[in-house]
Amino acid sequence: MADTQQPADPVGQYIATLLDAAKLDALPDGAREQMEIALRDQVQRRIGVLAVRELDADGLDAMRVFLERETPPEQKELEEFFASRIPDFAQKLERELDIFAQEFVTAALAA
Repeated sequence: MADTQQPADPVGQYIATLLDAAKLDALPDGAREQMEIALRDQVQRRIGVLAVRELDADGLDAMRVFLERETPPEQKELEEFFASRIPDFAQKLERELDIFAQEFVTAALAA
């Protein structure tokens, strides 16, 4: 039977793929860590922009309460939250991240 589980850190896997595509996978460890942090921030911003664009007023209020809780939500919880409130969330997120990947890789290869 095939293993259909999601990777433990899908954002981390996405970032590793981006660095590879941009020919930045051989960065020294310190520089790579900084790049990974910056990319993770950008990915989270893109998810936030998607959420703000797609959620109605009640959904935005629910998101605010969800994000302000004492223990910050894990990545999987965020995905489940958005998937339950945004129709076709997975497809919309994939489109948003594809656009980001194209922008990032193009800029990195042009530098």
